[in-house]
Amino acid sequence: MQPGTDIKRLKLFATFLLLLIVGTLAVATAIGFAAIGRINTVQGDLERIHDGSETKGRHLAQIRSAFGYGGFIHKFKNFVLRQDERLVTAIEDDIQKLRAAAADFEAVGVSEEEAAALTKLRTVIDQYEMKLEVAKRSSRSGLSPAETDRRVKVDDRPALEAIGVLERAWLGVYGIDKQSLWKSVNRGTAAIRLGLWLLPVLALIAVAIIWFHRRLLIEIGTRTQAERDREQRLRLVVDNAVSGIISTDEHGTIESFNPAAEHLFGYGAEGVIGRNVKMLMPEPDRSGHDGYLGNYLRSGEAKIIGIRREVDGRRKDGTIFPLELGISELIIDGERIFTGIVTDITERRRAADALKKARDEIELRVTERTKELIEEVAERKQAERALRESEERCRAVVDNSPTAISLKDTEGRYLLVNKRYEEWFGISREDIAGKTCYDLYPEERADIISDQERKALATGAISERTAKRVFADGTTHTMLVTKFAIPGSDGRPVAICGVHTDITERIVLQAKLAGAQKMEALGQLTGGVAHEFNNLLMVITANLQLLEEEIKGMKSPTRRVRKALKSAFKGGELTQHMLSYVGRQALSPKVIDVNAFVADTVQMLRPMVGETIAIETVMGDDVWPVSIDPGGLDSTLLNLVINARDALPDGGKIIIETANFRLDEAAAARLPYKVVPGDYVILAVVDNGTGMTPDVAERAFDPFFTTKDIGKGIGLGLSRVFGFVRRQSGGYIDIESAPRRGTTVRLYLPRVQAGAGETPEPAEATEEPVRGGATVLVVEDNTEVLGATVELLEKLGYRVLYANNGRDALTLSEKADRIDLLLTDVVMPGGMNGVELARAIQRTRPTTKVVFMSGYPDEATATEGVPESGAPLLRKPFKTGELARVINEVLVS
Repeated sequence: MQPGTDIKRLKLFATFLLLLIVGTLAVATAIGFAAIGRINTVQGDLERIHDGSETKGRHLAQIRSAFGYGGFIHKFKNFVLRQDERLVTAIEDDIQKLRAAAADFEAVGVSEEEAAALTKLRTVIDQYEMKLEVAKRSSRSGLSPAETDRRVKVDDRPALEAIGVLERAWLGVYGIDKQSLWKSVNRGTAAIRLGLWLLPVLALIAVAIIWFHRRLLIEIGTRTQAERDREQRLRLVVDNAVSGIISTDEHGTIESFNPAAEHLFGYGAEGVIGRNVKMLMPEPDRSGHDGYLGNYLRSGEAKIIGIRREVDGRRKDGTIFPLELGISELIIDGERIFTGIVTDITERRRAADALKKARDEIELRVTERTKELIEEVAERKQAERALRESEERCRAVVDNSPTAISLKDTEGRYLLVNKRYEEWFGISREDIAGKTCYDLYPEERADIISDQERKALATGAISERTAKRVFADGTTHTMLVTKFAIPGSDGRPVAICGVHTDITERIVLQAKLAGAQKMEALGQLTGGVAHEFNNLLMVITANLQLLEEEIKGMKSPTRRVRKALKSAFKGGELTQHMLSYVGRQALSPKVIDVNAFVADTVQMLRPMVGETIAIETVMGDDVWPVSIDPGGLDSTLLNLVINARDALPDGGKIIIETANFRLDEAAAARLPYKVVPGDYVILAVVDNGTGMTPDVAERAFDPFFTTKDIGKGIGLGLSRVFGFVRRQSGGYIDIESAPRRGTTVRLYLPRVQAGAGETPEPAEATEEPVRGGATVLVVEDNTEVLGATVELLEKLGYRVLYANNGRDALTLSEKADRIDLLLTDVVMPGGMNGVELARAIQRTRPTTKVVFMSGYPDEATATEGVPESGAPLLRKPFKTGELARVINEVLVS
């Protein structure tokens, strides 16, 4: 602000003040004289006042006071200008009182003019309530008092006009209180008199103001000169400042540029003043400066005002350098001025970089050394941890070993024992430590233990012995006791270790293995015997069938031959049953009638049980069919009957029962293994023999479990029954038994629908050969079987070539004109079996068909590769019709 401007403003203010005083005095005088005249007029109307106007006048006075000084309007204006939230409650209370006074005024009784005035007054009150809400929101949103005042537009004239109407109507119609009017008149008169007396006082005050005004002008002149001097000193300070000082207006135009700034940027002050400050900035600050400044002017959001920060500057020669910038803002005469203080920090930046580099090097060295120390500590900890873990592992291995381990010193004193030792022998490591075997066992036993340990220490070799030991639970076990010396660093023994291994189960398993090997040998022997027996039966049946053809028409000889054939083929079936019993025959399930099967089998079983035991059958009605391997079922029934026979040493009764049974889901859930609910056929074997205890019955189906004397059983019979019924046939089995009450074994076989899975019996094929004849090459190592087979084929009308082994058959094949079919035994001597022979012949004669024949069990033919070849297999002994059917089917396929 300029000093001359200040003086002019002060003069104008003083003149205005004098005129205001004089005008006030004149107006006050005029009003006083007018009030005196009005009072004289009112005095004439006092006669019209009546007593009933007091209540209504009090209500009107309440309404009038609400709009007077200190009332509702006054508080509202103060709230708008001061924005003091505490006034809101007072304003709202005044509004409620004002509404109540208006209602009380109306309740006394009003004219139409007064009713209209009250309506207008209530409208004004409603408007002020709305304005109050606007003022509260403006205040809370941060608007200035001036902006709030502009929005609400405080105006009390409509309310005063309405109150004036009420006053006039009240005075003109109802009258007012006589005493109140006289008091008002007296107060007005006193005010006029006081005003007249104050005129000279106000004149004196005006003279004093003029005198003060003159003194003020003198003081302003003195202060103005001081300000000029201070401004000059400030200019010298700015011009000699070390840092650059730059001021701009609100548009970024440079207004001042001190010498330090000239030196810093390379511009003279005359070259930059009047230009935009962004010329001193590099990109991207140069392009973004106007946007940032505009955003600040619009929103007031300052990001760098009052904050020192590091930025880049641009010199006149285009070089970029770092500087520290601090910006402050001033408002002078309503104009913004921005002042920036800039300092070149190039050297500081270099020093900081050097310091940072040195610090980084130190930190790197410290880090590397720290890493080395950490690695050393980690290695040490790892070694300690590895040692600790090794010790823990060793301790865990010893403690969790399945054998009992003890450690003694060379004097025979216990040092420690493992957990298994404690569990088996019922003595804790704390109780046994420091003791010897003589402290724990009888002298005879202690001598044996001590002798073994002395031998191990003396020889350094491992010493073993077996011994019976009673465990803490009272059971007796066979132990393998191993003792060996533990050498020290000098090679001399420092301790003796004892390992006690429980070999009870091993001994039992060895016995069971021997039994299994015996069973395997029996199976191999049975398979070999079955092969030879089938070859013999083949010779017998072939010759009987040829004989039957020769004596056709002779009734008695034919009947005898057919009986012999039936017995021979029954012997073949018996061979299959025997192979199935020893596990050498593959299962071949068929749909069978259980009642018929039992009836046939019982005839074979009667001779096996002896004359002192009776076999009875109890057949259920309409028993459902089942799908099962007949040989396996035959073997199973045989096994159960033999067991029942052995349980009847003094004779008794065996009952075989059949019945239908339906297994529901609840019953299936109670079984010890998973069984599908549904329909089953029960096949039960009941005896009234010695029976079994519950623990024996529980283990009856375990492999190798038997209660029979050595040499009378190895415990595989019932386990095979369980495997055949449960695992191979999809059924289940249960057993009921009690000592001296006999045993009942029930087989539950899954039902099949009638006809399901049945394989129709092939019709007897015609014995006529294929039209036009065919050449068959027969290969069989058994001469008698070969001769019988050749005769059967020739009788059927085939042209037959034959050989005893594969090599001769290959030679014959090379010379023959044609070979339509090869009929060969599977297992033959000479290094070539039947499958290999078939492959060799089909390499040179791919159209030659193949049929195999064998008297060996299924597993032998499977080993030789018959199933993979896909060719049919004839089981010895076979019937002539079966031979003719198979050959015809193969030739015409």
